Amino acid sequence: MPKRDEQYKKNRNDDDRHSWNVQPITNKKKKLSTINDENDLMNSWTTVILCDFSNWSQSEPNKSTIRRLEFLLKDKFTNQQIGAVKWLNAREQQYKDFFPIEFMYDPNFILDHIKKYGYGLKMATKALKENTDFVKQVVQLQGAELCHAQRELKSNRDIVWTAVCQNGEALQFARKMLRSDCEIVLKAIESCAKAILYATNSLKRDTDFLLKAIERNEEVLRYCETQSRDFHLEALKVNSKALRWASATVRKHQNVMETALKIVHPEIETIDWDNKEMIMKFVSSDACSLKYASPNLKNDKEVVAAATRNFAGALSFASDSLKDDKEFILSTIIPQNVDAVKYISERLRGDKQIMLEAVKRNGELFPYASDELRNDRDVVLTAVNHGGKPLRFISPSLQQDEEIVLLSAMKQNNREIRIANKSLFCQKHFLLKAIKVNRHAMALAARSLRQDREFFLQAVKVNGFVLQNVGFEEFEHDEELVLAAVRQNGAALQFADDYLQDNERFILEALLSNGYVREFSERLYRIRMETCYFNVYLGAHCVEHRVDHSAEHDDETSDETSSSSSSSSFDDEYSDTTNFFI
Repeated sequence: MPKRDEQYKKNRNDDDRHSWNVQPITNKKKKLSTINDENDLMNSWTTVILCDFSNWSQSEPNKSTIRRLEFLLKDKFTNQQIGAVKWLNAREQQYKDFFPIEFMYDPNFILDHIKKYGYGLKMATKALKENTDFVKQVVQLQGAELCHAQRELKSNRDIVWTAVCQNGEALQFARKMLRSDCEIVLKAIESCAKAILYATNSLKRDTDFLLKAIERNEEVLRYCETQSRDFHLEALKVNSKALRWASATVRKHQNVMETALKIVHPEIETIDWDNKEMIMKFVSSDACSLKYASPNLKNDKEVVAAATRNFAGALSFASDSLKDDKEFILSTIIPQNVDAVKYISERLRGDKQIMLEAVKRNGELFPYASDELRNDRDVVLTAVNHGGKPLRFISPSLQQDEEIVLLSAMKQNNREIRIANKSLFCQKHFLLKAIKVNRHAMALAARSLRQDREFFLQAVKVNGFVLQNVGFEEFEHDEELVLAAVRQNGAALQFADDYLQDNERFILEALLSNGYVREFSERLYRIRMETCYFNVYLGAHCVEHRVDHSAEHDDETSDETSSSSSSSSFDDEYSDTTNFFI
């Protein structure tokens, strides 16, 4: 038990004590004296008060002062608990547009956010984006975050290598000199064939290099610019699995496909295409082999299922009866490769049960539904909920269905909702609903509404980011509009006029709204912690994880920090006593 707790217990159990008293405690660093006056307490920072408020005498001459101190202490501890809980809850939230000032400098928080949600470096401080060790940790978790690292780090070979090992597509964010590095590009395409598109033109035209890439990942053939017959055949020699990624033009040529199959399967000339065991072996390694199977095996559910498991297009070679078999499609094909729905019969594309199941798994399959189902409200809503963009395919009546358009506005970007019926964007009540879920909806409003200051004021109170789509210079300077937007979402300040962005009043309003700041400031950090979290003690979170921003502070900030330190020295010296409340 800590010495202070032993002393506290001793004082509580002292039988001779009949009135409130403060026992001096000898500290290794300082000797703390008793307090006889409230003013002494407020002006002293070397004093610890240990008091049993339940055992003080009513005849105590300083009882009003004691009672006041009791309330202050209880209020302090209560607020510490409230502040700690609030801070911990805020730390677990997902942030989309910015990190509040209390977290933007915290590397552990940012790494945890990236681990959970896949992004976050963009919202970190500049100091962290420039930190080589930190950025390397970030790209180990999410390679694509290389996009938000400082420019110099994008030419750091070690960091780029780490990024492409995690996600090959990160290659697109590397500097040109590294995108021409054969070793790095080959590493990138191991996990992502599409990464070949980000290599330099000299590499993309190098046949020998492309064959090396295809050897590592057969899907690279899909993105190769050259479509020559000879190149495709060479690709098959280095990787027999590449046949499935041959271009449609190449696959249409019977001679090319036969030659390709002979390369992949030298025994093909003597094969019995009605031998199920042999065909099962072929379609497992090359789904396109189903094209040459006997009619009997093209109608075999096991063979067709094996072929479509890895390549949805193989269903196009199946018999018409299987492509029209509802039970087979529902129970086998959709669960193992939903994209094969593109090749089912016209009749089944008009089957609501099948298409609902398909768009539940992949909303982008909506266009393959029949005309009738593309105007079925249930199918449309299901598609929107699962990543589909159906507005361009549905009837005008559904394009003005508020629920469908609002759901599209929430799930998709403004490009998708532009297709909705224009009459909706002339209605104030609808626009306010749309703006709430998609700030870009304001850009689609009728010009008369966008010029209506009163309506714009209503809009920014619903979603402060509407300020991004103001479109009229006079509104950007309008302090009342900007203030309303900032109070709804502090980050809206970034869309205001430069003068207002530098205005102290608006900076503080943004900070108090939700912790938004353009750059980290120790002074603003202290204000945020005091106003939002009751100056809660955070232990290691406010010491060990603090990034050194001293070079970023001006003299004024340093003076303010120095002056404020004296008033908080008591907390700094003995703040571990509140650790219990966290």
